[in-house]
Amino acid sequence: VENLFMVQYWWNDRPSFNGPAWSISAEFFAYLAAPVIFLVLARMSKARSALLSAALSYAAMLTIFATLALPNGNLEHMPWVRIGGEFLGGVLLCLAWMRGGWSMGRLAGPLAALVVLVVAVAPSASGGDYWMAPVLGLFVACLAPSVGWFARWLGRPGMLLAGEASYCLYMTHWLLRDEIGSLRGWGETSWWRAALALVAICGSLGAAAWLMHVLVERPARRLLRAPSRPRPAATRPLGASAD
Repeated sequence: VENLFMVQYWWNDRPSFNGPAWSISAEFFAYLAAPVIFLVLARMSKARSALLSAALSYAAMLTIFATLALPNGNLEHMPWVRIGGEFLGGVLLCLAWMRGGWSMGRLAGPLAALVVLVVAVAPSASGGDYWMAPVLGLFVACLAPSVGWFARWLGRPGMLLAGEASYCLYMTHWLLRDEIGSLRGWGETSWWRAALALVAICGSLGAAAWLMHVLVERPARRLLRAPSRPRPAATRPLGASAD
């Protein structure tokens, strides 16, 4: 019942049989708070103030995690800390860009590419460390102008399709953890098994994500965005009273 109403993570640290579903509940919390946040921040007219506030939002979130996090890196019964810090920080970065104070010109593409390279080459850089939140926020802000070779590369049809299915990859990968673990163990004995295991892991995760995107996400999106049909006008027999 909690999952159906998207409130399962508001007071529970083990909210679902599918762990990544915590984000649906946390984001729903942020969307409910969004109208109030927008009304308050709309009065912020200076980009510098928005950038400073974004830094303070991320700093507050990271400070709480540094002092109160459990051994597994999470906060007990405090789901709003992460979603609040990240959502508010992202809104403020967007506001700074809209106010004209976030313009990196030709440096935006190389900086965004550098972030991706560091995360890909050094997995420890993103191994559960929440300091990646402001880094990824800046990564998105760098791409906001949609200019440069890196932005154009990300705008290719194949990259857009992968991006559309990326949330479904996040939602399905935990459900396949046992199969992925078996393939990984099988591939540790030789290089050719490792190559086959890598192909099988990427293929199975990609197929699961794409199927959920096509069979679940897209139909649900069309249903939510479908325009309501106007009701036919009521007819009265001739001579009937208008009352």
